[in-house]
Amino acid sequence: MPEAAWQQQQQQQQQQQQQQQQQQQEQQQQQQQEAAQKGDRKGDRKGDRKETEKETEKETERRQKRRQKERRQEGDRKKGDRKGDRRQETDEETEEETGDRKGDIKGDRKGDRKGDRGQETDKETKKETEETDKETEEETEETTRTTEKETERREKKREKETERRQKKREKETERRKVKGERQKGDRKREKRRQKGERKREKRRQKGERKREKRRQKGER
Repeated sequence: MPEAAWQQQQQQQQQQQQQQQQQQQEQQQQQQQEAAQKGDRKGDRKGDRKETEKETEKETERRQKRRQKERRQEGDRKKGDRKGDRRQETDEETEEETGDRKGDIKGDRKGDRKGDRGQETDKETKKETEETDKETEEETEETTRTTEKETERREKKREKETERRQKKREKETERRKVKGERQKGDRKREKRRQKGERKREKRRQKGERKREKRRQKGER
């Protein structure tokens, strides 16, 4: 290959490599810019959330103060302190007006709705807890009753089994007693029979001796 052609080929390869490097750098820069923009958006969202949390905390604190004053006001009304009622009502109205002017009315409405929903959720949770406790108590009582019934059933079964065995033992004892008495009677009868046979044998032998003596005497 001629040297001029070879140099031209080398230059073309270098240019292609430079173009590829430039494209890679541009892609990296674009990716970095996109990542930075995403980070900015995340930061904005985090900032918005923090701001919303602060506003929610302020609204919650304001509602708590209002409820405390309402409870104090109710206590004063029960005691009949009308002056205290009027003074607290004035203070409450002043605070509410100041809070409305400083705060966002829409935020107040949202906070109130959230508070109402929170109270409703608390009531529902409390109701569900009471119902669950009641069901658990009923199940425990039912289990206890079932256990008592099962225990009573087993006791009766044991008593019946014990009574059955006792009767069986008594019956067996009576049977053995009768059998023993029968065997005893059989033994007595056997003894009498043997005794009678011995007596008969003795009488027979005695008669034979007498006959033998008479025979011998007659021969003489």
